[in-house]
Amino acid sequence: VRYEARLTPAPLTCDELKDYTDTFDYTFMVDTDPNITGNPANVSPSIAGTVTVTISNVNPKAEDVKIKAKKGQVVVFPFSPEDPDAYTAAADGTTYLPPTSGGTIPAFKNYELTQKPINAQFDVVDGTREYLYIAGSSPFGRGDRGIVVDAVAGTVTYYPDNIASPFDDSFVLRFEDQCDGAGTVRFTVDLPGEDNSGDPVGGSLGLGTLAFFSTLLLRRRRRSA
Repeated sequence: VRYEARLTPAPLTCDELKDYTDTFDYTFMVDTDPNITGNPANVSPSIAGTVTVTISNVNPKAEDVKIKAKKGQVVVFPFSPEDPDAYTAAADGTTYLPPTSGGTIPAFKNYELTQKPINAQFDVVDGTREYLYIAGSSPFGRGDRGIVVDAVAGTVTYYPDNIASPFDDSFVLRFEDQCDGAGTVRFTVDLPGEDNSGDPVGGSLGLGTLAFFSTLLLRRRRRSA
């Protein structure tokens, strides 16, 4: 049995989703003689039943993202949250559930950091560090610092504070769909470790390391000569 929520003349509203139930009755018809089909005399109704359907809002979601970066690097994360039960209106007026490529992008709201970064730029507002900025509507200072969410571009940009910090950093962003369903996503800045020479562990050799090995090789050649 497949139940489809109403799409016309208008989809379910957020208020309807908060307390939406529907019921319908059903009756199964049982063929008492499987060798003879299509004969009404061999068909008897089963016990009738009632189905109750409850529809609720499904929370949006987004995939966690980790990006390898260098110390002091501005990191741009992709941010493409999904709203599984959002509806979109195509150009011809047809309404789809869930969203289709021909519809509008589901809107999200109420962004906040449930885990703050340790090395992102920030402003101090009323004695509190504010890291989060929303492109086009940020209430705090400029928008090119801290953690910048650009829903139109589909990005979250991380601006480091201490460009010499060798430590990884991460933060968790919470967001809501238009019916107040909430999702979270973790962004991680992965910095490579360094050895005592300052060269990245497991990375390409630095100039100092190359010079050391070149000198060592030259000494060995002179001894052998």
